[in-house]
Amino acid sequence: MVNHRYEHHLSLKDSLCPFICDMASISKDEIVTNWHRNIEIIVITDGNGFVQYGADEIFVEKDDIIIVDSGALHRPHPNDILSYNYIIIDEGFCIKNGFLLEGCRFKRCFKNTQTKNIFFKAVEKINAHQISCDSLTAPIAINAVLSLLINIYQNHLLECKKQTNQQNASEKYVKQTIDYLSENFTEQTNLDSLAKMCNITKYHLIREFKRYTGQTICTYVNILKCKRAEAFLVQGLTVTETATECGFDNVSYFSQVYKKIMGISPKKVKKQKRP
Repeated sequence: MVNHRYEHHLSLKDSLCPFICDMASISKDEIVTNWHRNIEIIVITDGNGFVQYGADEIFVEKDDIIIVDSGALHRPHPNDILSYNYIIIDEGFCIKNGFLLEGCRFKRCFKNTQTKNIFFKAVEKINAHQISCDSLTAPIAINAVLSLLINIYQNHLLECKKQTNQQNASEKYVKQTIDYLSENFTEQTNLDSLAKMCNITKYHLIREFKRYTGQTICTYVNILKCKRAEAFLVQGLTVTETATECGFDNVSYFSQVYKKIMGISPKKVKKQKRP
C-alpha cells in the first residue's frame, strides 16, 4: 500500500497497480503541505503559480514537469488557477523493480517533451486499467509506469546519496508535526505540546513550520478541518453538526473560517448539494 499523506481524500486500493493517478484544478491555497515516501510526477496543464518544495518556492507554468523526491515536503498553490495531472508511484513498487528512492534527488522543475509524452501515456494506461480491469490492462499500465520511471532515472536524476540526520533536522520535525496534525486536527492545537513532542522551542517550531510549508500551523489545521467539513456537508450533516465534528466550538467562527478558505459559505454548500 502507498504510504502517503496526500490530500486526505485520496486512498489506494489496487495492490496490483499501486499508483495514484488523477488531475486537479485549484484556484486558491486550499491544499496543505504534504509528504509521502513515494515518488510523484506532476505535469502542469494550465495556469501558473508556485510549488512549495521543502523550504523553497518554485515558479511553475504550463508544460512544466515537477518530480517530487521521496519524503519531500511539497504543496502547489496558484496565482489564479493552476491545473495539473499527477502520478504517485508506490515506494514498494519502485524498490521491487530496482529503482532506489532513499537519497535520490531529481530535477525539481523542467520542460521535456519526451518525458511529458511518456507521462501522459502512463496516465492513459492507468486510467484504462481503473475503468475496465480486464486481464491485460494491469500489465500494460505497469509497463507504462516502468517506462516513465526509466525515463526520469535516465534523464532527470541529479544524485543518489545517503542524507544525514543533521542535514534534515528541520524537515524531520516539520514532518513529525504534519503527521500529528493530520491525525489529530479536530482536537485543540497546543503549540507547547507540539514543540515538546519535537524537542524544540515553540518559537523555533512556528518559524520552521512556516518556512517549510508556507502556512502557519493555525492555517494548516483550519484547511484540514474545512476539507473534512466539506465531506460532512455533502453527506448531509447540518452546519452545526459539521462544525462540532470538525472541532469548532463556535458555529459562527466555523462559517467564517470555511468561507475564507473554501471561497463559499457552508450554508451554500448545503444548498448546492441538496437533491
